[in-house]
Amino acid sequence: MLELAVAGERAFCIDPIERDLPGPGYSLHVIRALRKRHPQAQFCFIIGADNLSDMENWYRPADIVAEIPIVAGARPGYSAERPTWTGSRAVEFVSTDLTDVSSSEIRRRVQSGADRDELSAWVPESVADYIIREGLYR
Repeated sequence: MLELAVAGERAFCIDPIERDLPGPGYSLHVIRALRKRHPQAQFCFIIGADNLSDMENWYRPADIVAEIPIVAGARPGYSAERPTWTGSRAVEFVSTDLTDVSSSEIRRRVQSGADRDELSAWVPESVADYIIREGLYR
């Protein structure tokens, strides 16, 4: 789906590292694999503030913040304060073009019966087609 979303965008490339890892694709495992593959690189974990608010329920979130800096994009209706579960690790909040569209909201709307035309307002048409064709988020 990501390949469809960035098709034709020269500024992006997709690394299949998560797909190639054994077992569930937990963010912590992907981060560790990337750091092992590219030991000289400096990575940061970019996330929307909406997902940051739920990150403490992820697989080993404290290990994620210990491994890599967190950069959170502002989202309407979500706090720009460091969650207490991150301990002393800083979370950098950055300004973004605020929109009311998030992956969580797209999934919720698909579950509520959004059609292709409605989805195409939030995602590229190729992604909307894929979501409908594959029956995702139903």
